[in-house]
Amino acid sequence: MVYHEGILVSSNEVINSAAIGAEITRSRIRCNIYKPSDTARNLEIGSEFTYSLTDDICLFFRSALTGRNKPDQAELTEEELHSQKGFFYPKRAASVYFCRVEDLTVKEIRDEYGEAEIKKIEGNILWKEEMREAEPLDRDDALIDAMVHASRLSIADEKQREGLREKIKTILRSTGDECDDERDMINKINEYIEKW
Repeated sequence: MVYHEGILVSSNEVINSAAIGAEITRSRIRCNIYKPSDTARNLEIGSEFTYSLTDDICLFFRSALTGRNKPDQAELTEEELHSQKGFFYPKRAASVYFCRVEDLTVKEIRDEYGEAEIKKIEGNILWKEEMREAEPLDRDDALIDAMVHASRLSIADEKQREGLREKIKTILRSTGDECDDERDMINKINEYIEKW
């Protein structure tokens, strides 16, 4: 089993894109989705979704930190998505897993930020397509790690938010800040966390 950070796109009622961590085997995918969220609402037994790996940090940012729990505000527009047999996935995807939810459970968890309710999703991988050769983003990248933590701000209480903001600021201070693109992304993440 391999752990990835990627973009899950579901389209049960509305098209929703979210940056989600997932464990993937040859035939199964498992992920934990925090409730309440548009993604959690979209995924039920039998729901179909795609899980995409990408090297596009801006695409990851938009999926992770825009449109949070606002069904009328799309993270990615339909123009940025391909459609295939009723499945949607980002045009900038490197690899795409086409999946169907086979099992889900709702569970309360406690972590360093407090309690949260998650929907544990397990799905069958119906098929996989390699779209282009790319080194996918992962949690070893400080900016990706910061975005993953920042994505929890929308569902955290104020005490949890304080801890998350400090954690994110610490992660961002550890980045190299070596190029304009990286500085721009750091600024965008900082702007996002200041809203909370």
